[in-house]
Amino acid sequence: MAPSMQIFDTAAVARYNDVGVYHARGLISNEWVARLRAVIDSELSIKKSKHFAFQEGETGRFLGSQDLWRTDETCREFCTNSTLPRAAAEMLGSDEVNLFFDHLFVKEPGASFDTSWHNDVPYWPIKGSQILSIWIALDRVTRENGALSFINGSHRWNAKVQPATFGEKADQRRSMMELSGQIPAELGDYSSLDIDTFEMEAGDALIFDGKTIHQAGGNHSTNMRRRGYVVRYTGDDVLYDPRPGVHKMMLERSLAPNDRITCERFPLVWS
Repeated sequence: MAPSMQIFDTAAVARYNDVGVYHARGLISNEWVARLRAVIDSELSIKKSKHFAFQEGETGRFLGSQDLWRTDETCREFCTNSTLPRAAAEMLGSDEVNLFFDHLFVKEPGASFDTSWHNDVPYWPIKGSQILSIWIALDRVTRENGALSFINGSHRWNAKVQPATFGEKADQRRSMMELSGQIPAELGDYSSLDIDTFEMEAGDALIFDGKTIHQAGGNHSTNMRRRGYVVRYTGDDVLYDPRPGVHKMMLERSLAPNDRITCERFPLVWS
């Protein structure tokens, strides 16, 4: 279990609850950044079926991988026994926290593909209000190499923004204009939205609600990688929900609809 020292003050938690995202500067130590970089570089050097090739070509690659914690001891220790479970518990206001899964997103120099506007929960076989991600920068992140943007307050819209795919040939990528149809009418035109784009240093983290709508730019630099490592956690009120449209690879046979999700695959990591 994570150390008992409190990580966030009340202002940080209030900010997360208000806008749906919080920039935690320096949350991850230099030691952990170095260890995770080594794991990720090793992971990407091996061609595996679980890798996602969002973009490949002569100009750069946008690659991903999922559930590293299940096969790599460093990732397992980081996801279950670092400061992260405690950080998730504080932000969620939850007595218990489960590890849902971890996720890797790497945009190499020249990987100019923009990640579509979306929120995460529509992809996942769970339901509840206490679902968050901790997106950790393992390189300096700028607007040039793929900074993330968030629509403040969008976690309260009850909207489902789910492109069919994030690949280059996607036919349902959401531009900001297209996204306007997802915005509650009482909030006005999309051009009035409150959007924050976050430049980050290695070791910074973005903690955001699973319903907050976000996107990421392409990597237009010639020499800067953008390695992002994301850990997803859930709280007390989250239940298993294997509804149509979720990622099939995330379905868990040991769970029935409306079960609490605690199992070998989604372990309890904070109590």
